[in-house]
Amino acid sequence: MLSYPKNTYIIVFLLFTAQLLTASNLDSLSSLLQIEQKKSGSNQEKVLDLMTQISQIHFEQEEFEKALSVLDLAIPKAKKIKDLEVYQTLMADKAQVYLSTDRYLLAIETLIESIEHLKQIKDGNLAKAYTRIAGVYQKIGNHDLAYEYHMAGLEIYEEEKDSVNIGRSLYNIGSIFFYQDNCEIAIEYYQKTLDICKATKSERHIFSCLTALGGAYSRLHQTDKSLDYNLRAYELGKRLGLTSRLSYAVINLGANYAAKGDTIKALEFYEEAQALNEETNDFWGQCATLRLIGDILIQKGQFKKGYDYLMEVQKIAQQKGYRTRIKELHSSLARYYEKIGDYKQSIEHLEQYVSMKDSLANEASLQKMSDSKTRYEILQKEKELALKDAKFIIQQRTFLLLGICILSICLWLLVKQNRLKAKNNKVLAQKNIQIKKQNEELATAYALQKETNEKIKEQNRQLEQSNIELKRFAFIASHDLKEPLRTIGSYANLLQRRYKNKIDDNANEFLDYITDSAKRLYTLLNDVLDYSKLNVSKKERELTDANEAIQIANENLKTKIAKKNAHISIGELPKLTADKLHLVQLFQNLIDNSIKYSESQRPTVEIASTENNGFYQFSIKDNGIGIDPELQPKIFEMFKRLHTRDKFDGNGIGLAICKKIVQEYGGDIWVESAEGKGSTFYFTFPVPEKEMGVAA
Repeated sequence: MLSYPKNTYIIVFLLFTAQLLTASNLDSLSSLLQIEQKKSGSNQEKVLDLMTQISQIHFEQEEFEKALSVLDLAIPKAKKIKDLEVYQTLMADKAQVYLSTDRYLLAIETLIESIEHLKQIKDGNLAKAYTRIAGVYQKIGNHDLAYEYHMAGLEIYEEEKDSVNIGRSLYNIGSIFFYQDNCEIAIEYYQKTLDICKATKSERHIFSCLTALGGAYSRLHQTDKSLDYNLRAYELGKRLGLTSRLSYAVINLGANYAAKGDTIKALEFYEEAQALNEETNDFWGQCATLRLIGDILIQKGQFKKGYDYLMEVQKIAQQKGYRTRIKELHSSLARYYEKIGDYKQSIEHLEQYVSMKDSLANEASLQKMSDSKTRYEILQKEKELALKDAKFIIQQRTFLLLGICILSICLWLLVKQNRLKAKNNKVLAQKNIQIKKQNEELATAYALQKETNEKIKEQNRQLEQSNIELKRFAFIASHDLKEPLRTIGSYANLLQRRYKNKIDDNANEFLDYITDSAKRLYTLLNDVLDYSKLNVSKKERELTDANEAIQIANENLKTKIAKKNAHISIGELPKLTADKLHLVQLFQNLIDNSIKYSESQRPTVEIASTENNGFYQFSIKDNGIGIDPELQPKIFEMFKRLHTRDKFDGNGIGLAICKKIVQEYGGDIWVESAEGKGSTFYFTFPVPEKEMGVAA
């Protein structure tokens, strides 16, 4: 026989007792409601109060249909006796029931009806209603309408100077931009929200802002910044005991360490997030963490274990109807089957992923159309009711006055109608004149716009021709200037050799300046010539081993490597579709740069690569002098030097050539560094189609 701890019996007893008390309370309220409704002069306010309590108990017990039946009876009563506060509460409860049962269209229709009612009575809760319906649209992925309603609510909050709700609106608007992958704008909104939360000392909202900023910087590949925000959020969430919300900060931390290649630490954070999700019954979060854990296990070669995690995601997502999570799962399964060599299954899951992605997008469009139609029908019904009420009032007045002065009324109506007609005709004539004038202005503006477009087209053609001529000039100028420059240098050297002992020290110094300047200018012209000749043609591209390109680059730098006693460490590198000379030039410039700007007795350069989302990401890490973060954006510009020539030689064109090569092949290049702590240059190259297999 199994034995259980005493605490278990106590918990079961308390739960059973609470259930009995709730059921007893519901029976009591139902009995009171029946008694009150049977009274001849029943108190409608008391009836509404009882119905509200009963519906809330049904909702707490997840008896949603019973809650709806009570609300459908209570709402017309509240509207009839004009108890506006109770009416709005009941409408909000009804929308919440629909949301809890994933009936988003009905929830939106209920909230729109509530908003239109608030507009009519000019109630102060309109902004909250806007925010509530915006949240629903945001949940179903209709970002356009979510943004529209959030902005409407924000406008009211700003008029009321409600700092707390201003911050919430800004945060929600930022999230809309975040899920549209417009992270730069999202960060602006999150930062504004964070400033407001700091001013109001709202630590829970500060936690949300830190987590959001960490996620946004992660998508921008600014891993160090993202990690800083996520660690701050993690520490604050732990201190505040935010168990239900902490898991998303933990997931972000796992993503940071995964981006850094530390899969062990990433896995630890993902498992911690999964434990938090299980503790709070956050099934949406569980799907995310289980899938990420499965992806890492598959990446590490633990295919069976990783697949089991993905199957657990499938089970939860199908039970809960999480279509977005199912879509993400297809992407992970496609990668799993690709890893084990089952390309047929991989393609099938990729096709399902694309199909679901398109389907969700279409459903969002249909949702928007349906919601617009719902609002239109509600407005039309309200107009019809208003018109009927107006007609009824006119009829009553007409019948009351008919027996007293029917003739006077007819004459008065006739005069009024004529005056109104004359006034309308005058207004109409003025409008026609204005319209005619506007049409003339529009015609003039159209002609001007057409002329401007033609000028722009011609300027673009001239600019394109100028670029071609400028490139040709750069090539010819740098090539033709070499000959006289070589002559100057040769004769300067000849003068030095023949007359060194026949001229004074000043003359010898001047000749040194001439020869040194000639060498530098010759090197500069070579660099300009290389930059002008750099042109990536698809015909020149072929599958090239990056390891071979680096070996050639190191051979070219052999003298400098030996002189500086440098150590070059090279990891396992892939093959790329590119011109081998371009790859050699790219690696040679980056390795030369790392050795040149090192003051160490033993300069080290570590070269590695990883694959992510169809791109290879290369890293060239050194132990050099580092770069000030404020100066980092400038180093890829032509002729930009951060040091004088007496300290480090060079013309400031090597990194510009690297940037041009990488961007011509569809990649990107950046640097992460701090002064005195070395630098790591990153650049990306597309994975060759042959390497991506059939899925490419």
